[in-house]
Amino acid sequence: MSFKHIFFALAIFALPSYAQSDELVQVDLTKITGAPLHTGFPNGAGINNLQIGMTLDQVKSTLEADGYRINDLRNIVANLNFKPDGIAVSGQSLKFVGRVLASKDTPNTSESFAVYFTTPMTEQRAYQIYKSVRYSGNVLDLPDITNGMFEKWGEPSLNFRRTAIRYISWYKDIKGRPLVNYEPCAEMPGKAGGIRASYMNQFDYFSELNKLLKQGCSAVIASVVTQGLDTRREDVEGFDITVYDNVMHVDELRQLQNVLKGAVDAKNFRKPEISKPKF
Repeated sequence: MSFKHIFFALAIFALPSYAQSDELVQVDLTKITGAPLHTGFPNGAGINNLQIGMTLDQVKSTLEADGYRINDLRNIVANLNFKPDGIAVSGQSLKFVGRVLASKDTPNTSESFAVYFTTPMTEQRAYQIYKSVRYSGNVLDLPDITNGMFEKWGEPSLNFRRTAIRYISWYKDIKGRPLVNYEPCAEMPGKAGGIRASYMNQFDYFSELNKLLKQGCSAVIASVVTQGLDTRREDVEGFDITVYDNVMHVDELRQLQNVLKGAVDAKNFRKPEISKPKF
């Protein structure tokens, strides 16, 4: 037997063993009313006519009024997998619309939106808005893009170029003010993106997002502008921008975790009796 096979066998041998419950505990979030959500944008924030905190219906009607095609209403499931008393149990919500994708094409421009929502128990509020724009041909220079950003959101927390990409971000504290110590928050949009599409294994991310919140990372507006490799040129190929409310997202996940855990605990699972090994 090779070292690799011996190592694999030892790894399997060392894994903990849990009894598996045959019952999947399901929760209908449309029949539960959560507490009102807090926000990291007390003065409001959004992109174009979309705003953080809008309901699913408000977002859909706004996109359609602005000429966007709604391409996908993604149904997702919120899961909680854990092991109370040594029993592997799953708490699961029924499906709900958690993401809306929309797009619009005009001469020389292709635009798309992705909007992410909380669950039905908190009225399906938008906690993250993402927009992507691509240009065909050298139609705009960098100031044509950034001047509008600076006019809307003020002086950015960071603004620098690395090769073909310019990064521009605004980090906010709990009162909506510019965050002075924003360095710990740099990974915040990425951590949010890890769960926004599926809600699977979301509570692994909850602890990380909550940790960022405790470090003052309440909200962010993050933009990535694609300029091309020639640093002497100012023309723009496109940009991506996201507005993310970490306060709202963490608040929602905390409530959801409590609901699903409460549903599992109500089943009163008990660790099965297992005879001790004899040697």
